[in-house]
Amino acid sequence: MVVPKVISPLVEMSGTRGTLLVLFSALYASAVILGTVNAAPQEIPGFGFARAFGNRIREQIPTGFSIARTFGDTIKDQIDMATRLLEQFEAFIFKYGKSYASTAEKLMRFEIFKDNLKFIDLMNARSDGSVTYGVNSLADMSYEEFKARNRYRGGNRTTDGAERVRRDAPKRWFTGQRTYFDDESGGRLAGNKRSREDFESGGNSSMYAGSFDRGKIGKGGFDLTSPLYPECKDQKTCGSCYAFAVVGAIEILYAKQRRKILDLSEQEIVDCSQPFGNDGCDGGLFNHTLNFIQNRSLTSESQSPYVAKETKKCKRFKGVVSIKNWSSVKGRANMVAALRKGKALLAAVNAGSRAFQVYKKGVMKVPDCDPNGLNHAVVIVGFRLEKGKTIYDVRNSWGTKWGERNGHFQIANNDCGIEMDVVEFDLA
Repeated sequence: MVVPKVISPLVEMSGTRGTLLVLFSALYASAVILGTVNAAPQEIPGFGFARAFGNRIREQIPTGFSIARTFGDTIKDQIDMATRLLEQFEAFIFKYGKSYASTAEKLMRFEIFKDNLKFIDLMNARSDGSVTYGVNSLADMSYEEFKARNRYRGGNRTTDGAERVRRDAPKRWFTGQRTYFDDESGGRLAGNKRSREDFESGGNSSMYAGSFDRGKIGKGGFDLTSPLYPECKDQKTCGSCYAFAVVGAIEILYAKQRRKILDLSEQEIVDCSQPFGNDGCDGGLFNHTLNFIQNRSLTSESQSPYVAKETKKCKRFKGVVSIKNWSSVKGRANMVAALRKGKALLAAVNAGSRAFQVYKKGVMKVPDCDPNGLNHAVVIVGFRLEKGKTIYDVRNSWGTKWGERNGHFQIANNDCGIEMDVVEFDLA
């Protein structure tokens, strides 16, 4: 085996001094990779020779040095473990198309990746088998970065858990004094509430005949395998989940009712809905977003492409779709009835737990998840009944490489507040 030049002077030295230098260098390399030593980026040895260290250590230890041999075996085990972690990280980078601006950033992401792997192992050890955690597209993101993406502003609730809809000042709604009211119209006139005739007129389609793509489980939901089902999008680092949820629900209903695929603009909502109460990448609410779309209509993605940041420019584009008749849906029975009618329900959820970040598949369970701490906007697209529980199928906005079935997750009953802030609407 050819020893990399960076260590060849060490392994070619003879005697105890050379042996100790080899052992120390190998231990240092493995310690850095495993995270037990902190070092500046310029001090960290290259990854490529870690395995070479392990393979040559014992060769440099004279016969009879039993303690040193044991020490060498330990170092070799550490280096083997470190090498496996590096290989996992490189495989992650390749699979998810990651790229980093510098070696320093790559090393930082590697440290985060290792920490997330430990958390994944911990969560899977605690799981009863109904949910699985694993590496996904967010595995190189710190928990602090992950939490910053969740900017739905629905976390305020009355003491009995009833919905509170905010009527706020234009621009930055979270500053200054606020007033609240409890009507079901989402902050609009009572005449905007849906009639029973409107509610019952939802069309049927063989495209949405079953609940999940696993088959006809339950009696409501969308076929996620249909070519007309819109692909989950990725909000990236902008706190625009409210825009993605509303756009996703509109695209789903449009495909169902009009048998056409629309690709609508979340960016227009991010840039232009501040006068209605939203705050760009710092968050927003369903009622503000629906008010904006009803008053202005919504343009296509091609007219206003998503850039995951506020452009500080609001342009008036030709609208291609609008909405009407939106209202709150209160209670599980009403949610299930709406899903049976083919509705896509806007919903808020407390997705602040790190468990959401590393979710892979199954029914999400988060111990002690506060149902009032709503911070993320999603779309409920189906349900099933299982062992006395209502399990919802939920569309997320973290891309197709997160979660199960290309960007979805499952959650039961009112876990993490999924039933607390729910809205339905019609297309205009």
